[in-house]
Amino acid sequence: MKHEKEWIETLKTIVQKEIDKDKNINIDKALKKFGEIVKGDIQETILEGGFVKNAPSTVKKKGFNMPLVDTGVMISSIQARTDKELLDV
Repeated sequence: MKHEKEWIETLKTIVQKEIDKDKNINIDKALKKFGEIVKGDIQETILEGGFVKNAPSTVKKKGFNMPLVDTGVMISSIQARTDKELLDV
């Protein structure tokens, strides 16, 4: 929700930039660019925190109190892919 309005404007801008002289849109390229922006914003939001604190037992186990962050696997696993890319896999 934090980036919702920003994402709408960003997507409009990216799509406009992908319209060629014949008025064709390279939607795959536009969506890939937009997806990378959203991916970065999601990762940033996770790292910024502001979530419900971990239980004391979790903090003891992890050694720190950063909800949604433990080994780094989840945040590094966030990807931006289009349906076309998913079908090509």
